[in-house]
Amino acid sequence: MTKADLRAEMDALAPYRGLVRAAGPIDFADGLSGSPAESFGRVQFHALGLPAPELQVEFSDERGSIGFADFYWRELDLVVEVDGRSKYGAGRRYQTGMSIEQIVLAEKDREDRMRRVVTSFARLDWAQLQNRHSLAARLRSYGLVAERRRASEAIAVR
Repeated sequence: MTKADLRAEMDALAPYRGLVRAAGPIDFADGLSGSPAESFGRVQFHALGLPAPELQVEFSDERGSIGFADFYWRELDLVVEVDGRSKYGAGRRYQTGMSIEQIVLAEKDREDRMRRVVTSFARLDWAQLQNRHSLAARLRSYGLVAERRRASEAIAVR
């Protein structure tokens, strides 16, 4: 279902209460999030008042494509990656023809290459994403701080 489909369904429900509030999450949604952890990270960044990152930005070096960064803050030249079981676990969705050892070694090489082409690089996992206070402190150490937003730009986040 697309955003346009959701908007059309909402328009068909008018004038029910809550439609304006429901529009916020639809506008916030982004199909470029590559995993539930990335989507949850975006919600946490928003709840912390952080500027929105660019999603799935491709980086290259002298060897060619390094790959796509989960999150990129261009003004800080900061890449943040979110790792979870879908990358390394037995039930992983990608690189199923590789052993866990091969995946980890390839990811270490990718990270080394990425660190050479950006100013800052950080990794987050589910536990770090779930603690907003700790997450804010961690990201602040890379220069990522809250920005003022108008109330109309906020989405309902609990």
